[in-house]
Order: sequence, then C-alpha cells, then structure tokens
Amino acid sequence: MVDFANRLNQIPEYVPGKSIENISEKWGIKPENIVKLASNENPLGPPQKVVEFLKSEAKNVNIYPDRIGISLLKKLEEYYSIPHNNIFIGNGSSEIVDMLCRITLNPGDSAITFKYEFALYKTCIKASDGELVEIETGEKFKRNVEKVLKEIRGNTKIIFIANPNNPTGDFINKDKMIKLIEKIPEKILIVIDEAYIEYSEEDYSLLDYFKKTIRKNLVILRTFSKIYGLAGLRVGYCFAPEKVVRALRKIKLPVNVPYLSQKGCEIALQCEDFKEKSKRLVEREKKRIFKILEKNGIEYLEGKGNFYLIKDLNAKKTVERLESKGVVVRNLLPYGIEDYFRVTVGTEKQNDIFLKNFLKEKSKSKG
Repeated sequence: MVDFANRLNQIPEYVPGKSIENISEKWGIKPENIVKLASNENPLGPPQKVVEFLKSEAKNVNIYPDRIGISLLKKLEEYYSIPHNNIFIGNGSSEIVDMLCRITLNPGDSAITFKYEFALYKTCIKASDGELVEIETGEKFKRNVEKVLKEIRGNTKIIFIANPNNPTGDFINKDKMIKLIEKIPEKILIVIDEAYIEYSEEDYSLLDYFKKTIRKNLVILRTFSKIYGLAGLRVGYCFAPEKVVRALRKIKLPVNVPYLSQKGCEIALQCEDFKEKSKRLVEREKKRIFKILEKNGIEYLEGKGNFYLIKDLNAKKTVERLESKGVVVRNLLPYGIEDYFRVTVGTEKQNDIFLKNFLKEKSKSKG
C-alpha cells in the first residue's frame, strides 16, 4: 500500500457545490429542469463575444499557449494600468492560493485566516505543512481585523483575507484594511482575495492602494470566474510585487492556463457592458428577493457579492428537500455553519423558482 505523507491526514478536503450532473443522476431530474444556485456562477452565462471568439479559435487548440500568458498579461496591464511584471495568471485563483502557500510556508510555519473564510485556504495551508491559525468571527460572521495582529507570531508567513468573503458575504472597510496592512511586518505576505469585488464598487478595492505603494508583501487576487461568467475557463490572476511574481513563475507548471482560456479572457476584458449588466442584475434581484423574504419573516444576511445567506435552523434538511425538487443551493456544513445556507443570485425566473419552493417548505415546517 502506498505510504502517503503524514500531513495528508490533517488536510480538510475542499467540498465544492454539487454539479447539475450529480443532481440529475441522484434525483432523476432532467438537467434542463435543474436550477443551480449553489456555486456563485453568473446566471447570464459567458459574454457572447467570448463565445463567438472561442468558436472561431477552436482550430488552434493544438497550440501550446505562452508559458506566462504574455498577451493576456499585457491586456491586464492596459486594463488596470499596472505593469505586467506585477501580474501573475493562474489556473483559477485557486491555483494561485496553493502556489502562494508553497512559496511561503516551511513545515511548521503559521498561516492566518478567519474561521469562516473560503475553505480552500485551509486545505492549501495544510497541504504545504503549515500550521493553520483560525480567528473567530463576531455576530453574523463579522470579522475584526485587529484580531489578526494579535495572532501574528514569529513563524507567521502568510495571511489570507477574502473581501468580500465567501461564504458569509462579510466585507471589511477599505480604510480598516489599509491600516491593517500597514501594521503587518513586510516579511509576512498578506493576500486579499477580491473574487467578488466587482459586485460592489471598484472604489472598495485595494487596487489603487497597491498601485501607489507596490508594497513588498501585498497580493490581490482576482478572477474571471464570477462577474465575467467564465468559471469553466479557469483563469484567475493576482497583482503582486515582482519578487512574488518571479517566485510563482519559478514553481508554476510549464503550461497552467490553456490557450483558449487565455484568449477568451482577453476578449472578456472588452465586455464592460456585460460586466455592468451582471452587476445590475444582482443589485436589482437582491432588492426584490429581500423584500419577499422580509414580507415572509425570513432572516437573511445580504453581504456583498452575488449571493446571500438565509437563516434556517433546519438548513441541512431544507437544502436536501430543495435539491430533491431540482433547486440547488449551498449547504454550509463543510464550513461548520449549521443554521444558514447560501443562495446565488440567479435570473428573475430562477430566483422565483427558488422562492416558490423555499417558501412552500417553510410553510410545511410551520404546519
């Protein structure tokens, strides 16, 4: 029998939202009849410009892509006005999280994150033989950044903060974030994950601060998966000091981001109208959904991002019952959260299907 590394027993496996295929097979529901609101995907699909371009470009899949994605890097440089030597492209921002742990953590080094942050941080920290330091949150999962400073030790190497946070939607004020960053020793890498920032306001982002300072220890993560509707292309990127970018390139796989993925994301950067449409859909539907929930006495957490949490003391059972009807929402038990479940904001039609089925379940449980 293969003798695995000892740390494997300590690594929590990341549990993703269930796929349409999983649900279809389990419940015998046709895929086209399933409403998936579990993985924070963009319900509008990808931008049409990207779809058309990928069709025309499919004949070139025999070509290896550029190793560092120089063409996409230069497009990102132009779009954000940040030098391409301060940008790294990964196979989704998830790959970059893993690589950041690998370039910073030696066995026994500590890494800090909040208790209900994106679960992958913990998996990657443990996989790199790091010691996980989790910070408790306050009421309704609010995070106090001052607690981060109290947990810094001599062997602390990296800190992860998602802003907005997945799965709770909590958002930390920009000024508070900057004050925290400036108090953290430069030998510690601080990673701010802005996967959902486009659903709030760009002014809330730390990008302007990064441009002005290019701090030696600040990394900002972004992704094409959410507002751009390109989760299947698997492209994430980060803004980082050149020294960090060079370290990431040193350990990256020879070809980590496929040719079509790189080219598709170049086109996506031209789709400002699509981004705006996606953002407005979420804003409009959130307001409408919350009015309905309030009218029915349902407690929820709005948060930032394209999702929200619903308070439900029978969350596990509710999620299972909705799933049996082809409505898929996110069970938060893998996060240790038993009394909430997460719902992605879908189209008006999808949201109505969810609300109809959920409110029917609530009335049954009351009866």
